[in-house]
Amino acid sequence: TISASARSRLRRVPRLPGPPRQLSAMAPRQPKKAVDYSQLEVGMKLQASSEGIFYAAEIVAISDSKKRAKAPVKVRFLGYTEESDEWVGGDRLRSKALKPKEGDEKEERKAPAKGRKKDKKPERTPTEFDPYLQN
Repeated sequence: TISASARSRLRRVPRLPGPPRQLSAMAPRQPKKAVDYSQLEVGMKLQASSEGIFYAAEIVAISDSKKRAKAPVKVRFLGYTEESDEWVGGDRLRSKALKPKEGDEKEERKAPAKGRKKDKKPERTPTEFDPYLQN
């Protein structure tokens, strides 16, 4: 056992601060990309995320309404009832049928600035002292 005097000395020892707390265990979100939902069909199986984890799900409904533009796909997680159905957007879905909209790909690629040409290396002229000059 520890004596009372040793115990009091232990209490006086300043504690070092712990590691900095992380606000979230999830990775930072990527900017939303527009998704083409035209290949999705009701009854199709895919993966949908819930609280940052992807689970197997089935498409129950697809909405064309402007009110549902952010989350136009209603999914049911496999093994759960209709009470657990969720409306989700493309950022929470995984499927080979999901493709980015064609208009967005052009915006992502940056065109070279006008008037600025790509630097080209000048052509090298061989000299008589060039060790790589082949005769």
